[in-house]
Amino acid sequence: MDQNKLNKAIEFHKVHNFNSARSLYEEIISEDDSNYLPFFFLGALELDLQNYQGAIKYLKLSLEKNANNFHTYLNLGTAYYELKDYQNCKKYYELGTKINQNDELLQNLATVYKDTGDIDKAISLYKKIYNNNPDDLKAAYWLHNLKILTLDKDLKKKIKLILKNKNASYTNKLFGNMLLSKYANKASLYKDELKFILNFHDVVHEHNKNHFETKKNFIFNDLKNIKQYYDKSIKISGNEEIRDTIKPIFIISHPRTGSTLVEKLITYNQNNLVPGEEASVCSIIGDEFFKDKNFNSRIDDISKKIIYKYQSIGLISKKEKINFTDKSIDSVYYLGWIKSIFPNSKFINCTRDPRASIVSILRNNLGSQSWAHKINDITKYIDDFYDLIDYWQKEHQIEIYNFKYEDLINNFEYESRKLMDFCSLKWSKNIINFNIPTKFTIRTASNLQVRQPMYKSVDREYEALAALFENDLRKYKWSNYSF
Repeated sequence: MDQNKLNKAIEFHKVHNFNSARSLYEEIISEDDSNYLPFFFLGALELDLQNYQGAIKYLKLSLEKNANNFHTYLNLGTAYYELKDYQNCKKYYELGTKINQNDELLQNLATVYKDTGDIDKAISLYKKIYNNNPDDLKAAYWLHNLKILTLDKDLKKKIKLILKNKNASYTNKLFGNMLLSKYANKASLYKDELKFILNFHDVVHEHNKNHFETKKNFIFNDLKNIKQYYDKSIKISGNEEIRDTIKPIFIISHPRTGSTLVEKLITYNQNNLVPGEEASVCSIIGDEFFKDKNFNSRIDDISKKIIYKYQSIGLISKKEKINFTDKSIDSVYYLGWIKSIFPNSKFINCTRDPRASIVSILRNNLGSQSWAHKINDITKYIDDFYDLIDYWQKEHQIEIYNFKYEDLINNFEYESRKLMDFCSLKWSKNIINFNIPTKFTIRTASNLQVRQPMYKSVDREYEALAALFENDLRKYKWSNYSF
């Protein structure tokens, strides 16, 4: 193997010159296919490009050359996780841990156990991580969330000492401040809670500053105006049978409005309705818009890409008649095109007191969402969201079911009946048990919350924290939300 050529390919890869990197990796393999490294890096490159099937192909070829590289198992597990193939995800993470008890491998495996409802296994693994490294504040955070670790004075003292260290890791800075915000909340010290919350969001934002600023610029200045490019007269050809027969349900709500709860509710005991969680498939439209605003001329190819992507993650099947849900938060930008591609699609917008949503977004870490780390960005995002909902309903008469979270809590049977009727799904009395099974998969911040019994009344605890930034909301008409 030509090591100099491999080093050059890796350098291209590091600076995201993916085409040059791929060409060199493939050239090395054509000259000598006996070494695992070019295959491994090609797999890593496909992972970076979110081509998960391609990543799996090359990573498995790498594994045939060398079965002892734990990074290969780590990347394979990650690819399967993104494809929502949790059985294979666990398999490769577990195989990797037999070779090396790497922290990232253990944390990823604990995460997939938690997401898929293997709570006892998740707890066991987080305990192992924490016992091996008592300064691992990520493990401490999840052990606390899983009600295993108590927030006592000794832990608080340790967190503060770790954060005083200028060389504290990004992860410890993040989870240390998240834990301190929980101490403040427990003591009803809401000003302190907000201080620590903003601290950990600053950590995330600074860590991703350049990427976030670019992304926010696109979201707030370009993507919000994508609606102007929709032409209801566009005609889509190809995959007619799939497009005409499938009845997907898109939950288009902004985060922390009860959308995960609604998805679990409508898919409960529905054999032909597959929960898709946040598939983010329709962001393909946004990607095409980013490349060229005149993307409508390519709508047939875009439609094929979207259907292929849904097929690749098991939400559309040629062999059996199934429908799916998709609760990707970016779908609201593309409703016109989604309706054109899937004429029988339905849309649900979950609403909730915006103050509750903002507090919940702040208290959680929606890490990859560039707009979710500063109060002014969050309120701007929500305002754009409401504007888009209004636009699609009024300008294009797209039917959207506006579902009120508080109404469900106050009158579960009546509201759940109305919701199921809108979705053309059967309602049954045992639907009240929709969140009892622990083995369903949830990858969002609602993971643990939605597994708990339903509230009997609306929890208004968020109001104390929201009062601290109430002045920032008064300029928005949606701040008058009432229930």
